[in-house]
Amino acid sequence: MKWVLVFIVMGALAAGSSAFLLDVEVSQSPAPEEEKEEVVQQEESDPELSIEKQFENFLNEFLRNVNEQVKDYKTQRKVLAETIKPLNLRSPAYVEENYMLMQRTAPELRQKMEALMQTFSQAGNRVEALIASQPPEARDAILKEWQQMEKKRVGAYISFFLIEEDLIKVYEQLMGFYYQTSPVFKVDVENDRIVFDNAEDEVRNLAFLKTLDKLSEKQAEAVKGQ
Repeated sequence: MKWVLVFIVMGALAAGSSAFLLDVEVSQSPAPEEEKEEVVQQEESDPELSIEKQFENFLNEFLRNVNEQVKDYKTQRKVLAETIKPLNLRSPAYVEENYMLMQRTAPELRQKMEALMQTFSQAGNRVEALIASQPPEARDAILKEWQQMEKKRVGAYISFFLIEEDLIKVYEQLMGFYYQTSPVFKVDVENDRIVFDNAEDEVRNLAFLKTLDKLSEKQAEAVKGQ
């Protein structure tokens, strides 16, 4: 994906971090989006404000933007888990409907991931522009603060979304498998599971589900303790 290349260019500032902060709190009250961004950008370049205050305003706006994008992603991400639930696959017609939903949702989620990563890339450029004319001491102090935040937050998002991409692929493969086998499997409603008469299909189904579990555990481990 293009955003992976973006972060290779940015360097390894964030490698190894496991802090995945989905709900970022900021100190300023929300304003209408266009007006809010315009005000923050004006404040960033306002020579009457200290460079520290300009950076604080930028950082608040940046974190607010990221938080909004992540919340939007989380809402749509729930669709994938719903599409493969046995109770939602009780007939071939339901399977086809969920298959088409998966076909629409997965690319949209990838676009949201890329947009989020571009937000980080653009933020780095804005920080560099903000401190370009500052004396070395002020520039180094702000750059250090930015890199510390970037290492913690960006590294977490990279780790999370790299695993997330693998999860989406497995969801797509599993839904495709269900679509192909919908005429022959049955849904055990009481036990909330899909049952295949064909042993090979049963093995494939369990393998897909096991892979999803393993990736989910890996994702949880990456953010453990945060």
